[in-house]
This record gives sequence, structure tokens and C-alpha cells, in this order.
Amino acid sequence: MSEEEGKKDDEQLEFTPQGEALGYISLDQARVRAIEHARDNREIYGPRYSQGEMVWEVLSQEESEDYHDIRLSFRPAAEFSGNPGVEQFTIDKTGPITLRQLLSQPKPDTRLKAILAGLGLVTVIVAIVGGLAGAGVFSGSSPAIDEASSNIVTVTPDTPVIMDSFDGLVTVQMPAGTVDEPMLLRYQPLTLNQPPRLPDGFETTASNFDLALSEEGETVSGPVALNTPITVTVNLTGEVIASTEGRETNLVIQHYKDGGGWEELATTVDFGASTASAQVDSLSLFALTLRKPVFSLTGTDTPVLPTPTPRPVATATPPRRRRPRRNLPQRRYQYLLQP
Repeated sequence: MSEEEGKKDDEQLEFTPQGEALGYISLDQARVRAIEHARDNREIYGPRYSQGEMVWEVLSQEESEDYHDIRLSFRPAAEFSGNPGVEQFTIDKTGPITLRQLLSQPKPDTRLKAILAGLGLVTVIVAIVGGLAGAGVFSGSSPAIDEASSNIVTVTPDTPVIMDSFDGLVTVQMPAGTVDEPMLLRYQPLTLNQPPRLPDGFETTASNFDLALSEEGETVSGPVALNTPITVTVNLTGEVIASTEGRETNLVIQHYKDGGGWEELATTVDFGASTASAQVDSLSLFALTLRKPVFSLTGTDTPVLPTPTPRPVATATPPRRRRPRRNLPQRRYQYLLQP
């Protein structure tokens, strides 16, 4: 470019009194645009954080020759303790957002949630037992529930419910009208040995749990049918994702039905959000399972074993037989000496 053409381009640009080119957005405007875009487009957060109220904060902001780089943290607006998630925006100075990427999801402090869940569960149990004792009604014993390792939330017919498990592994979304009367929804994790045996071709992960509805503190026996399907979302750990070998179809949420065994659910896996989700219309045992690799040898894949080369076998030489020695009679010789 000649010097005269450069001067013409400089003359065509108009600047504000602060020295900024007209038509470009400032770093402050880019920050506001990033927060507004995150507020209006939450589907990137996955089903766990895309519905409720969220809070965004600016972690860093940088300006290059052509772009503004903004990093935001995000977390639920209330009842959250832990590390917030982080996302990055790259915004062209002319205004458009050219890049948005999710760097990490919020990580709840599971220890605090476990303590709060245990305290809430103890309060519910004390209230139920006190009410039954006052009424003089004790018709059998209730199932044993580990107060320190379960969640209980109230479900009503007219209100949607979202339950996040205390261990941060499972989210349950129930739309309004799922039940006909107020009930208690309970989540309880299971150990690897507790679920029934899985079908051939599957192996279990650490995400095994039981979902149950109860009324008046007494768990309903058997699977509970629901009026509308609910969404069960399992948060994936790095170890589980690595076990899939990059194939989303290798992860399947399965639902156990008495008398029918395990049922494979239509599972939606999102490695970007680290989630696996499925819809179900009844409650009982659930397991996040991993397909085992299947090896088949067909056609040209059939291995050809090399023909072993025969080795020479040493032949033993029979020992030489020694001929028996004959005993010859001894002869006497006389020698005559002549003078």
C-alpha cells in the first residue's frame, strides 16, 4: 500500500474524543454483551443449570488488536456452595460474538450438601414419627434409610421440581402434574454390589442409585408409575468419559423393573456438558452402564497361524557290543641251548 492510500484510510476513519474508532465497541460494552448473551442462551449449561436463576461475574477481560476476550463465572443464584463454572467469549470489536466455549461446569461442595441433607432428613423423620406416635398408628416398620447419604424433597401436583443429589451425580426434573397428591421423592446412591446383575454385554459404573416416592413417611412398594415422564440426568466423571473411548453410544442409563429385569433407556449423552440423560415413567433402581467391547473375527480378519517348522530329532546310537574274549590255552615253550 502506498503512503497516499494509507493517509486516505486514516482520513476515512472517525474517532471519538476518547480516541476510539467509531463503529467499534469498547471493552465495557463487550463485557455487557457477553453477560447478556449468556443470560439469554443457557442451553450450553445442560439441563441442570439451564432452567433456574443464575449469577454471572467477570473473571478477566483483555483487549487485542481486533477482539475482546471475556471470561465469566456462572453459578446458581441461591443455595449453592462450591466452585462456579467458567466460560469464555471472544467478541469482534465490531460487535459480533465470534466464539463462546464452556471451560468448566459448577462443582457443588458435596460435603456441605451431605450435612444439610442429613439434617433435613432427620427433621422429616422426627416429624413423621412424632405424628404417627401421637395418632397411635404403627402398622409395620419403615424401610431403613441412611440419613447421611440420601435426599428427600417434597413433590406437589401443581409445581415442577428439580432435585440435585447431595453427591452432585444426579439431577431429577419432574414437571407439574407428575403426581396426583403431595409425596416425598427420595434419592439414595447404591454401591457397586447392590444393583441386580446387569445383562450380558454391560458393566456398571459408580453411578447406581434408587429413586422412590413415599406418602406419609412410608415408601410405596415396587416401581411407582408416574402421570408424565420425568428426566433423569447423570453427571459424568472424567474416568467414565475416558472409558467410552470417545463413543457416546457406549453409555446407557438402565432402569430396573420387578419381574422384567433391566430395561435400556433412550440415553442422550453430551460429552461437552459431561451429562447423560434419559426419560422414564416409573421409579425404582437406576444404573449408568457401559457397553463392553465386542470383538468378532470375520472374513479376512480370521487369524492365520504360522506352520511350525519341524525340528530334527536326535536318534540315539545303540552302544557297540563288545565281542567276548576267548580264553586260549597257554602253551609252554622250551628252548634248548646248544654249546
